[in-house]
Formats: sequence, C-alpha cells, structure tokens
Amino acid sequence: MHRVACFLVLFLIISLNLKAQQPSTEIDYVMTDDNIKLYTKKAGNGPIAIFIHGGPGAWSKSFEDLGGSNLENQLTMIYYD
Repeated sequence: MHRVACFLVLFLIISLNLKAQQPSTEIDYVMTDDNIKLYTKKAGNGPIAIFIHGGPGAWSKSFEDLGGSNLENQLTMIYYD
C-alpha cells in the first residue's frame, strides 16, 4: 500500500510539473486604421519578447521553425507579421 501511495504522489508531482512547463499559445489579429488585419501570435511563459521579422518574404513562422519556438520555454514570445 505504501508503494502505491508513493507512486501516486510521484505521478501527481510529475504531471503538475509537466503541465506548468507547457507554453500557452494565443493567435489573434490586430486591425489597423485602414481595416487591414495583421497576424499576431503570443506563445510561451515568462518575460515578454516581441519578434518582428525583417525583409521581404520573411515571416515569423520561419523564425519559429529555425528554433525560435525554443525561446517560448523561457519567454513569452509575441510574433508580429
């Protein structure tokens, strides 16, 4: 019985910890004054960092694919296109 109780407590601690580490994601649009929707994505946990892509043909998804999403474990990333 003691082993079962220890296992359940350990399982509970691990499952709570895993849930706390999962970054939250929120996708939205910002409407400009001339009625254009601009894509925004907010993902992660921690201090806020804003990513604004540069150059023609570049977008925030390419940054995420190259490892930018790893920052979401430590930062709240706001992607803006």
